[in-house]
Amino acid sequence: FSAGSACLKQCPVVVPVDDSILAEMPDQLTLVNDLLQACLLDAEPCSSDPALHADLAANLTRLQGSLAELYREVEASAAAPVLVLPYPRLFDPGAEDCGRLSPEELDFGLGVTDALNNVLEQSVHAAARPGVRYVEALEESFAGRGACSGDALVNTARMGALLEAAGSESASLEVLHPTAEGYRVMSADLLAWLESHPL
Repeated sequence: FSAGSACLKQCPVVVPVDDSILAEMPDQLTLVNDLLQACLLDAEPCSSDPALHADLAANLTRLQGSLAELYREVEASAAAPVLVLPYPRLFDPGAEDCGRLSPEELDFGLGVTDALNNVLEQSVHAAARPGVRYVEALEESFAGRGACSGDALVNTARMGALLEAAGSESASLEVLHPTAEGYRVMSADLLAWLESHPL
């Protein structure tokens, strides 16, 4: 898939995997990262910010309007199946002790993840191409080991991690992102899905 400069913020990142490709949209990555930063850094709880809710709704609507066609274009250009990966749920439902994030913000975070994954899945259905497939198994890759657990597969938002992130740009990008083991678990879940869903 060849992307021109006019497409840098809209075209998918295409990663070859054997005889298939994985696609991520730069815009959806920016959306998630901006929300995480708002929840971590703003003094007021992000879950009660009306402007953030309105911005989220507008961005999700915009994404849904563009993803299906882009998935079709990628499949046609690459002549290979397109695997659309969801965002694993970062928090376990009912979690309470999570450092900087309040229980309300954790619920908001879960809602954002579920809403974005719903947009991805609906866009796959709207693409209506047998080679464009949604890998639902990854939604629960971190179940029981979310960011607030004692054995997390996600870099936590506790004070120690935030202090480290404050002094390091690379560390700041890792907060609420998978650990090395988290990525291995996601990879294993993807391989298991591929075994039960032949391309």
